[in-house]
Amino acid sequence: MRAGIDRAMTHAVHVNDSDSGDALSRLPARSALIRIRVELPHTLRVLALPAYSPPLTRELELTVTRWHAPVAGWTGRVSHVPYLSSITQSYPDKGAGAARVTLRTSRPVAVHALVAAAIPALLPSNDGHGAAPRIVVAPGLPAGVLAMLPTAVPRAFENKPSRHLKGVGLADAEVALVRNDAQRDRHASASEDQRAGDFVQVDGRGHAFAEPRRARPLVDLRVHNPVGRISSFIDECATGTLDVVSPHELRLVTAPPEHDAPETELSIDLGRPLEPRAVAALRDVEHLSLAGLASEHGASPDLIAARLAELATTGTVLHSLPDTVAPPAGSLSSALLATLREPYSPTSGLARDLRSVVQRTTAMRDHGGLLELAEISRRSGGYRLLPSVSVVMSTMRPDRAARALAMLTEQTYPHLEIVAAFHGVPMPDRSVSDTRPGPPIVAFETGPGLTFGEALAAGARRAAGDLIVKVDDDDWYGPELIWDLVLAYLYSGAQVVGKTTEFLHFEGMNHTVHRTFAQERFHTQVAGGAMMLSRADYESIGGWRPTPHSTDRSVLIGVARAGGLAYRTHGLGYVYVRHGDGHTWTQEDSSLLSGAFEQWPGRQPAILERHRYHSPDEWQA
Repeated sequence: MRAGIDRAMTHAVHVNDSDSGDALSRLPARSALIRIRVELPHTLRVLALPAYSPPLTRELELTVTRWHAPVAGWTGRVSHVPYLSSITQSYPDKGAGAARVTLRTSRPVAVHALVAAAIPALLPSNDGHGAAPRIVVAPGLPAGVLAMLPTAVPRAFENKPSRHLKGVGLADAEVALVRNDAQRDRHASASEDQRAGDFVQVDGRGHAFAEPRRARPLVDLRVHNPVGRISSFIDECATGTLDVVSPHELRLVTAPPEHDAPETELSIDLGRPLEPRAVAALRDVEHLSLAGLASEHGASPDLIAARLAELATTGTVLHSLPDTVAPPAGSLSSALLATLREPYSPTSGLARDLRSVVQRTTAMRDHGGLLELAEISRRSGGYRLLPSVSVVMSTMRPDRAARALAMLTEQTYPHLEIVAAFHGVPMPDRSVSDTRPGPPIVAFETGPGLTFGEALAAGARRAAGDLIVKVDDDDWYGPELIWDLVLAYLYSGAQVVGKTTEFLHFEGMNHTVHRTFAQERFHTQVAGGAMMLSRADYESIGGWRPTPHSTDRSVLIGVARAGGLAYRTHGLGYVYVRHGDGHTWTQEDSSLLSGAFEQWPGRQPAILERHRYHSPDEWQA
């Protein structure tokens, strides 16, 4: 015996999504070795939630049987855990298969803490942003609380590293998620080393209490999202229907585009959040008819509303919800409910993107758990949980810069500033930051001797945002650009997120084309004119290289070499413009035209102002 643990004691448990909430309760209090097998990596997030009396072990072996590398060759990293003595990581050769992480410690450690440390080795995970308020999770909370967290890894109440590091009035966190008044009082009366600042109560389903709180759906952005979504240029896709079969069950039936192929059925538990396997089943489904929800089976309207909000985030177009299906007042947002009721005909390209993107971003922004917690925290404690963003631009063309700044000041994201470096040219006579409404603008001049990368770095040094977005003076930006990038940063877990040059305008011939780019997936390349990363990641790789060309590429290379990931979100809201004034990206126009599958004379305003256009008839008129 050592530390009360028999070295021969080995325990194994296979965890399914449906029973992950109490899986660790089946383990003894102490074990020498614990082996846990899960099918999907997201199940680990539930196992990382703290418990009142967690099992302890000196060795944990985690196996994910259905693991897929986000990009070829990616391997994650185990984060810090006390008393860690060795780490073993193994991944499948082809990027899909079983992945395993084994952690060994010199002293017994809580299993949930070991699982939390292993998550970044198996799941894309960024570390959040800046000096954000720290959010901790009290023991015994339901899995629904994960929807309110800004990162993939839940943080537990914990002791300070040493009794010598006390601090003065330093709480363990600014926001603590707790179960009820009794639990809150228990932690509030704990020692100073374990106290937290603001308490947000959580109900039995993981919803935070707001006064008064309506029965609104709670979307977990790390699960309910469009990652891996089918590309808009693919013409024939699977379709589906959704109907109620009992008070507790929805039935999802999908039909592949091949008419002689069999249909597939998936049962959805009305009483549980949509599981990752159901989200994955919808990746290649273009649209889902809701007409069958008119059946009478006594299903709870608020549970139907919750599942519809989660389904809408996947990018599959949900449509034709009957008027007889009336979610409780205040449950689904009016904007989302309107998109669910609209009819839809199969299509592709921009028409599909307009419908899918409007619906899924509405579902995430109106019902995302983190966004709800951010609003509660803002009202109760004054804390800002969403990241602040600095848009950085370097320009040698004041006229083009003025047009770009006018577009950027129309952004709808609330926590934003714009930093403009006038590179070797004077600023306009009137300050670009005077009385106009919108986000603040920080404008300054740099010497002509700097390279493009050095001018951008000068802008970044003046930026105050948690996240940095690099833009160009000659491209076009829609008002939802920053919201799109922030959402993608939150749900992807990538270190860099961005648009692609999917929509391209040729200024000389006044022509716009839509190119065949795969979107909503991890990739090695994003557009430099709409690229976001955290200040911490920017500083860790040394920022932009001091070069006149390939400056954007230098950031992507630096992030990849550091083990980070880049992610492409959808292309709406950004148009790459080709003109005769010179480009840092040298490319023949003929090669850029070769991949186009849609094109329009002149501008196509629906690309930038997507919320004004819901159907082809509206934007083609």
